Amino acid sequence: MRFNIFNKKLIGGLAAFLAILMLFNQYMIISAASSISGDEIYLTGDSAIDAKTLIFSKGTPKIYGEELGVVYEFDLRSQKIMNYMIIKMSDFDRGPHKIDVESLPEDLRKRYIKLGTNISCEFCCSAKSITFPNGEPACGCAHSSAMRGLALYLLKNHPNEFSDEEIMREMARWKALFFPKQMMKKYIKQAQKGSYTPDIAALLGGVANK
Repeated sequence: MRFNIFNKKLIGGLAAFLAILMLFNQYMIISAASSISGDEIYLTGDSAIDAKTLIFSKGTPKIYGEELGVVYEFDLRSQKIMNYMIIKMSDFDRGPHKIDVESLPEDLRKRYIKLGTNISCEFCCSAKSITFPNGEPACGCAHSSAMRGLALYLLKNHPNEFSDEEIMREMARWKALFFPKQMMKKYIKQAQKGSYTPDIAALLGGVANK
């Protein structure tokens, strides 16, 4: 009799534990999703799941999203949306609305060079960064042009609303959307070592571990 009572208590305790565990897992899954504003995301500790959370930004970028009419989007069926965003941002690097680096105040020019020399487009070209130390473009591909254009636009129009860290994060987000598979592999590899390059570190800038 005592043995049966013990078994019932044990089974009841295990059932309660499993119920709590299921609720916790559901909470973790919900927390893993990025917020629309993209200000902060939560990681689960599973590098494969976290890679998707980091790479596929969702929603509308703050401030410049509405101004330029762009959203974080990756269409697996068509590149039309992505091409539109690349053209839109590249316009400030080498299009009709080009922002001349030399026209920027010295402090903003230094910020631009710092940003441009700390991120590359290595999956498309062999350049180690998207700009040279003098601010000139170091890579002629459309992806690097879009990242340079975004940096130029934000520095010229919103230098106080965006810190260098925030601009780098925006550039890294677009790089991730341009090269999702490569960036996911890059994150997983670096997460295992615990050492991150500036682009991956930028993506992790708004991360909170749960």
